[in-house]
Amino acid sequence: APLLAATGVALRTAARSLRRRHDATHDPLTGLANRRLFDQELAAALRSGAPEDDHVALVLVDLDGFKGINDSYGHEHGDRVLVEVAARMAAVCRPSDVV
Repeated sequence: APLLAATGVALRTAARSLRRRHDATHDPLTGLANRRLFDQELAAALRSGAPEDDHVALVLVDLDGFKGINDSYGHEHGDRVLVEVAARMAAVCRPSDVV
């Protein structure tokens, strides 16, 4: 029994550590990479010296009228828009892509 208790504690500690690492690099609302992870991934991609057939692309998205949604309907509705846009973007990207 003591071995199981120690293993359970170790598993919970490891799970907390993974959760903290994820939380430090992802947006809490959308679950997407935050600026910290984005900067790390972009720097790594640019440093990698990838073969000729490997490419790095950067796409910037601006949500026109988003401020108006927050102002007119409230931040809760604005958050819903962000979550939906994030989900749609993630759905059309490869698992290896950073969104």
